[in-house]
Amino acid sequence: MIKGSHHTKETKVKMSDYAKEHNNAATLPILYGKDHPRWKGNDAKYHAIHTWVKRRKGNAKKCIECGSEKGVCWANKNHKYNRNVDDYIELCASCHKKYDIKNNGIIGGNHGYKFTDEDKKKISERTKIAMKRPEVRKKLMAVLEN
Repeated sequence: MIKGSHHTKETKVKMSDYAKEHNNAATLPILYGKDHPRWKGNDAKYHAIHTWVKRRKGNAKKCIECGSEKGVCWANKNHKYNRNVDDYIELCASCHKKYDIKNNGIIGGNHGYKFTDEDKKKISERTKIAMKRPEVRKKLMAVLEN
């Protein structure tokens, strides 16, 4: 075939018939979600879950806390990262950080890591110790106030 030329309708039909006869990849169904052999359900990692949410809800547009339209992303409400689209809210980076501190006690998020009760206890103890330091307390309170 010469560069820039196109297949004739007759050739396209022949190619399609050949693909169907030989069970070519062009005729195989495209598998998504639960039908895909590598589907992990709620065991998927942080990025995969966020991509899944984005496909269903679209891009996050406006922060529900401050109304900002810059740096807005989908934030998981309960920090369990399950496949429940109703468990995600639109937050800008600043409000997301404040939300995580207030509701999870962690700065920077856990990105899909599932904390055990023992982990949570250690984090809580370390936070209490850190909060006794005036400079840490001052920084944390400033973040929560804004």
